[in-house]
Amino acid sequence: MQRRLIFAVSAESCGSDLTRACVYEAALRQTAWTGGGLTAPVDLATPDAPPACFNVEQATPAGWQPAPFVPNDGPYRCGAPVYKMPAGSLPPAGTLASVGESLSDLK
Repeated sequence: MQRRLIFAVSAESCGSDLTRACVYEAALRQTAWTGGGLTAPVDLATPDAPPACFNVEQATPAGWQPAPFVPNDGPYRCGAPVYKMPAGSLPPAGTLASVGESLSDLK
């Protein structure tokens, strides 16, 4: 859902100049993205950076509720240790280059 929301917000900022490149660049300008309040702020300009904070929600018969996970900064848990996956433990991610494209091909 958040990906659709960042697309919509970014596309709206492009106005009549709606191109893939504009949407991509507009998304990267989001330095405190919260998904409309769904998550702790994240800087989308540094997509490889681990999030500083997170929250946990649970589905209940009454709707989404904060889960009992001991937040330490308002509704968020901040400062959790970062786990770095061992090199080679995941397959390589798809990239523009892997399909013969580059950022300059975004129009």
